[in-house]
Amino acid sequence: MTDVAVVLALVGQSWFGPTGTVDINNGIIDTKFMFSGHMEAQGRDEIWGSFCDNTHCTNLEKIIPHMGNDPSTGLPFYFDYLRNPKVITKPAFGPYPQYYILYFEGWLDGVPLLCASTSFDGHVWSKPDPILRNLTDPAAVVVDNRVFVYANKPDPNSTPYQVRYDLGESGIVYESEVRVAYNVSYQIRNVDVKPGHMIAEVVEAGKTRADTFTSEDGILWSLDKQNVLAFPLGTADTRTPAHLGDTGIIVYANRFNLINGYDIRTRY
Repeated sequence: MTDVAVVLALVGQSWFGPTGTVDINNGIIDTKFMFSGHMEAQGRDEIWGSFCDNTHCTNLEKIIPHMGNDPSTGLPFYFDYLRNPKVITKPAFGPYPQYYILYFEGWLDGVPLLCASTSFDGHVWSKPDPILRNLTDPAAVVVDNRVFVYANKPDPNSTPYQVRYDLGESGIVYESEVRVAYNVSYQIRNVDVKPGHMIAEVVEAGKTRADTFTSEDGILWSLDKQNVLAFPLGTADTRTPAHLGDTGIIVYANRFNLINGYDIRTRY
């Protein structure tokens, strides 16, 4: 892989991952990168987007506010804040054209709701609709036109564990769930999934890093490589890594040397 490149420096009040990518222009030119955060003091976290490649990000725009009105129906919606977006491309199927589904946490009264919004162009998104309760750090993958969402489920007696939800061909309607297993003992906190391949933010001895895993069934995952990203001095924490194209990784990390400063970085 090439050296880590800073593609977007964020100096707002607060920013959170994970990253999510979707090819808006059929994978030819641009990749849209989703993240959450706020720029205003005491602001509410919302979903933002930017077009990114391996050298820079441009056209920063707010994708979904924490409160507003459905652009189609005019119906209002409200959340305390929105975090951890992941977006997938839902292929055309039968009479239905290709579209995008954005999954994220919609927090309300202290409860994380797994929410989904849909879009045909990557700019105008439907009202966030809650699908499931008490889940954090969602990730999603399409396999044989079925959508599988990975998320962390709280355990009152231990650290959260990860569950894979089968949302069928709709990507919205719950059908079944199964607990995910890894051949490692440390915590898997935040993942990004492709068919057979995963990149994960892991926590070991109080430190975070990015590891990769492989799987034949999407349920049992085996360690592939450890610490696939390395940042220069003055950078703390590898957070919310995700796939960027076929071979790249995009990630955000907070910096010791800039208060409330965050880098969006890539590596190929």
